[in-house]
Amino acid sequence: MAFALRKIDHKVLWDATPTEDEKSWLAAGQLRADALQDIATEGNELSVYLVEEEKEELINRIIGAIAANRERVDKVDYIIFDAAILAKLKITVLPTPGATLDSVVNDCHRDLVQLTATTLADLGNSMQRDGRIRRKQDKEVGRLINSCLKAGYMDEGRLAESIRIKLKDARYS
Repeated sequence: MAFALRKIDHKVLWDATPTEDEKSWLAAGQLRADALQDIATEGNELSVYLVEEEKEELINRIIGAIAANRERVDKVDYIIFDAAILAKLKITVLPTPGATLDSVVNDCHRDLVQLTATTLADLGNSMQRDGRIRRKQDKEVGRLINSCLKAGYMDEGRLAESIRIKLKDARYS
């Protein structure tokens, strides 16, 4: 079974449990509209990573590669969901090279194309309902990046200087 991974920035917005204020208007299984900012499209396309199996080693490699593109070591929130959702919603998936420092991770990259507002909202609802929301704390993210560097998956010289300096901190060893 194939899985898709999407990085998100506002984990709290994907929480399926409505707050007391939201209970009066947010129906069970519905996504908060504000969560759509985490699946904002560009040119009606959305970036995801597709993996054939939910293997922790590959998931960690993807998270490490995504985090290595940043200016600082920070937490990474993401959603993993069954890629069958994409076919169910009739979403066109195109293999498109990713823009990380890891060529294997880049090969996992896909663009979801020709998305409409309705399809995007349906995708968001499906991701929240059927997906697993995860967080890697900054300490673990730093370790993942260092692990990817040590394994030779990425070239340290291509990292932003600010992150290269931070990764020398003992807590990321």
